[in-house]
Amino acid sequence: MGSFAKIGAIITILGVVILASAIMLTGLLENNEVDEVVLEVDYFNNWNVTLSHSGITESWSDMGRKETILVRSTRDTWVISVQAEKLDASSGYLRVRVKHLDGAVIGQEATNLPYGKISLVVEIP
Repeated sequence: MGSFAKIGAIITILGVVILASAIMLTGLLENNEVDEVVLEVDYFNNWNVTLSHSGITESWSDMGRKETILVRSTRDTWVISVQAEKLDASSGYLRVRVKHLDGAVIGQEATNLPYGKISLVVEIP
């Protein structure tokens, strides 16, 4: 192989490596889909929640702070719908948050009204 052919091969390899590195650094090859989120309900007293996501609807009652991990079941747009209500007449805050696993908040709602109700819908592409 001649020296020009060797130089050409080296330049081609370097070009491919640089291009691949640039693509990876811009995130084009990364999987940026969200597959799990945290649902957080926080109220010092009793509350009810109805949660709908991934074709499932469930309700529960509790008090205080509760976190649960939600898992995406399809590649379609993920719609998470939460209805929550306070079960007393206090002026304390009921807060509902949907967060990434690292704690970054995707969506949130709060109320301090007596017997207050909130609705939160989060869509994740």
